[in-house]
Amino acid sequence: MDVINHEKLARLGNEIGADNVPILLNIFLGELTEYMGALARSQVRIAMP
Repeated sequence: MDVINHEKLARLGNEIGADNVPILLNIFLGELTEYMGALARSQVRIAMP
C-alpha cells in the first residue's frame, strides 16, 4: 500500500532540504503513534468506567 504522497515529499525536500525530510517524517510519525495510543487509552477508560 502506497500512502506517501511522493510529490509532497519532493516539494518538502526542496523547501527544507532533502536530508531533513526523513528526520521530520520520523518525528511526525512518532507524534502520530503517541496520539493514537492516547486515543486508544482514553476510549478504554470511557468504555470501562
